[in-house]
Amino acid sequence: RIAFSYFDNASKKDKLSVRDLSGEQPDRSFDLPKDIYWTLKWSRDGSAIEYLGSENSADGCIYSQSLAGGPPTQVKCLKNNLFVNFAWSPDGHQLAYTSCQYILDAIMFTLN
Repeated sequence: RIAFSYFDNASKKDKLSVRDLSGEQPDRSFDLPKDIYWTLKWSRDGSAIEYLGSENSADGCIYSQSLAGGPPTQVKCLKNNLFVNFAWSPDGHQLAYTSCQYILDAIMFTLN
């Protein structure tokens, strides 16, 4: 199987799709929130896709979309951090991640 995300022009929504490369199983598609970051990972048991998202501009979260359907579930959130990438330890008990902070400045110039 392969998992990928895309923007569906017909529905105007971001989608997560899982395709069986053998062609024996139908594709599965799920709606995604607009605040998704495009890091997709298979769960350890292969029953879900985990991805990065944000509830608001200050919190980075890992979500899990079960291939059985239903809404995504929130796995882990870090306050005041935006995840860039993540990986679980082989036993699934430890999380390694990279995060970032956006620092933006605005300057206005006027001519006299």
